[in-house]
Amino acid sequence: MTLVAGFVLAAALIPRCRQHPVPVLDLRLFQHRSFAVGNVVTLLFNLAFSAMVLNNVLFLMRVWDYSAAGAGFGIASRPLSAAVAAQISGRAVDRHGARALILPRIVMVTAGFVFLAFGIGAEPNYWMRWFPAALVFGSGVGTAFGPAIVIGTIGGATGAAASA
Repeated sequence: MTLVAGFVLAAALIPRCRQHPVPVLDLRLFQHRSFAVGNVVTLLFNLAFSAMVLNNVLFLMRVWDYSAAGAGFGIASRPLSAAVAAQISGRAVDRHGARALILPRIVMVTAGFVFLAFGIGAEPNYWMRWFPAALVFGSGVGTAFGPAIVIGTIGGATGAAASA
């Protein structure tokens, strides 16, 4: 129901932004490829990531028989590794640029996801199976998500400033 409401409100937002002299979302930004692509990628990633977090919690609780608290602690390795990796990534973006970091990090995210999806199994083995996959996945997310946002916002802002 919430998803439907979100789509309905987004559909109502677009005509309003077109008509308003100072819109909350300047639709001209989407004419810039880097802004549009960066935001679509971010949207799709967040949809998939949110679904995966729910799926992982349910897996830990229903298949490995973890308690709710145990499942929460079990998935904590991903955001913790993402936070550490994001700090490192910020410095790397300053040195090498955001675009250079995207593809290798997406490969890391994909590798971690594939291992979480197919390499875990029904027999609980957190430290040998879940934890390494979660570290690879979380580190990939921490280093890829920030640069993707940088490309989408700075690329769009630069293009918008140039055309203004």
